[in-house]
Amino acid sequence: MDTMMELGYVNNVRGLRGEIKVVHYCDYKEFFEELDSVIIKNTEYPIEGIKYYKDQVILKLEGIDTVELAETLRNQTVFAKKDDLPPLPEGVFYVADLIGVQAYLEDGTYVGEVTDVIQNGPTDILELKGESGNQILIPRVKEFVPFISVEDKKMTITPIDGLL
Repeated sequence: MDTMMELGYVNNVRGLRGEIKVVHYCDYKEFFEELDSVIIKNTEYPIEGIKYYKDQVILKLEGIDTVELAETLRNQTVFAKKDDLPPLPEGVFYVADLIGVQAYLEDGTYVGEVTDVIQNGPTDILELKGESGNQILIPRVKEFVPFISVEDKKMTITPIDGLL
């Protein structure tokens, strides 16, 4: 699903009108207000309404008007078309765009490929798989990652001594 971005998953239904509760992976839940539709089980559903409960997003989708229909979406992944996503400011990336980026030292030496982004705290941690299969963790801060091009799938890292 290259042209899709995973936004979260349906964890429950709410009410009798077919609303669904979505656990989202976005930086802020209001992100859904910038979308006209979502895709669940390879079907695009226009968004009719959005509410919030704690940190969950409650969506009312067109065509899902009963509890029974909403139940069919439980535990399903929620996607959006990448082309429908709002533009991001310079230097800001969707996490999925960082997966597969190749990391190099400043002298051009290949280090590894980004396989995951760990979001735990104020700084994202890039998980790289090195050439020998070893795991390398790099904080995504300018000091250690001075250059990233998601378009070219390349980045430059300057790790501290002993990290590699």
